[in-house]
Amino acid sequence: TQFGALMAFNAVAFALIEIPLLCYLVSPDRTRAALASLNSWIRARGRVGVCALMAVVGGVLLVVGLAGL
Repeated sequence: TQFGALMAFNAVAFALIEIPLLCYLVSPDRTRAALASLNSWIRARGRVGVCALMAVVGGVLLVVGLAGL
C-alpha cells in the first residue's frame, strides 16, 4: 500500500516533466513546436498570465479532487 502511494505521488509530482518527455518520444517535432509556442506565450504574458494559468489549473485540480470524495 505504501509503495503504491509513493509511486502515485511521484507520478503526479513529476507529471510536468514526464508528459513532455513521453510526447517527445512519440513526436519530437510536434512537441518541440508546442513547447516553443508555450514558451513564447509565457514570455509575452509575464508573471500575471502565468499566475492566472496556474490558478486555473489549481482550481480544476481542487474541483476534481473534491468531486472524487
